[in-house]
Amino acid sequence: MRGLKSQTLINTLNTSFTWPHKVSIGKNVVLESNLYFKCDGPYSEGLTIILKNNVFIGFGCEFNIRKLIEIGDNCLIGSGCKFIDMIMAQKEKI
Repeated sequence: MRGLKSQTLINTLNTSFTWPHKVSIGKNVVLESNLYFKCDGPYSEGLTIILKNNVFIGFGCEFNIRKLIEIGDNCLIGSGCKFIDMIMAQKEKI
């Protein structure tokens, strides 16, 4: 997991990181299996997915993030949740 910033021991069994260096994991984080962390733009600056301290992520969650998502301290995310940030192209008025 090159570049993954983690203060917690991570069981990476059935967990996928497209660009581990874009993810930060705090202390006392529990990650269930079958998680998918997808970050766009491996060469962009900064982190894309930030999990703070005392976070629980349930089985089968998906993070498909283009810009940034930050999960704060003491959060519980239930199994099967999907986090997808969509940036819609705005139509210009003519």
